[in-house]
Amino acid sequence: MDRLSVMGLVEVLGRLRELLGIRKDLYNRCIENPPTAFIGIDSPDFNLPLAKKLKLQGIPTVHYVSPSVWAWRQKRIFGIKKSVDLMLALFPFELPIYHQHDIPVTCVGHTLADEIPLVSDADIARKTLGVDAGDAPVFAVLHRF
Repeated sequence: MDRLSVMGLVEVLGRLRELLGIRKDLYNRCIENPPTAFIGIDSPDFNLPLAKKLKLQGIPTVHYVSPSVWAWRQKRIFGIKKSVDLMLALFPFELPIYHQHDIPVTCVGHTLADEIPLVSDADIARKTLGVDAGDAPVFAVLHRF
C-alpha cells in the first residue's frame, strides 16, 4: 500500500512505471483467480481504470470513497459509470450526482459524521480560536506538513 501512496505530479511520474506494473499485476491476478467482486478503495486514478477493465471481464466492481466529482473534474462521472457497478459514498450530498447519471450508489457514512456537526456555531468557533466575535470574515490558509 505504501507504494501507492504518492502525491503530486513529480512523485507520481517518478514511480509511474512501478505503479502501472502493480496495476497490471493486480489485473492479471484477478483474471487468473476471479474475485467475487473488486473493491477499489479511494485512489481513483489508480483504481478506476483497473475497475473498468475488470468490469469488462464480468467481475463486479465497487468503489469506496467517491471522488469529489461534485467539486471538480465533473466529467470524471462518465468514466466512473463505465468502471463501477456500485459507488460507496461517504456523504449524503454526493448521492444526487450519481442518481442523475444512473449510477448505483449507497451512502455508507463517514467515521467522523457523528463527531462533526453539519452546521458549526460560528460564535463558539471564534471564541475557541480566540478570534473577535465581530462580523468580519475569517480567512484561513491551511498547509499540510
